Amino acid sequence: MASAVSAVALAIAFVGTEYFVDVTQTHGIVVQGSQRLLADAVVSAPGSGLAPGALQAITPGHTTRLPAPEQIGRLVSAIKKGCQPQSK
Repeated sequence: MASAVSAVALAIAFVGTEYFVDVTQTHGIVVQGSQRLLADAVVSAPGSGLAPGALQAITPGHTTRLPAPEQIGRLVSAIKKGCQPQSK
């Protein structure tokens, strides 16, 4: 009797696990798919970065300041080390 109960319980556990994995993946696809960010355009330049006036040419009136190359270097180094970047 115990062996029959164990087999049935194992089958139910397996089916339940497969069902909930599928439901979780489907929920993630539906929710996260609608929340993702997509770029309208990609801007790139040969060499190391864009010219200083490139942001104004692309988005006139936009006032966001891009980090300086030395700041980016410090951030990347800190991320690689797994620690928080120090501001100077």
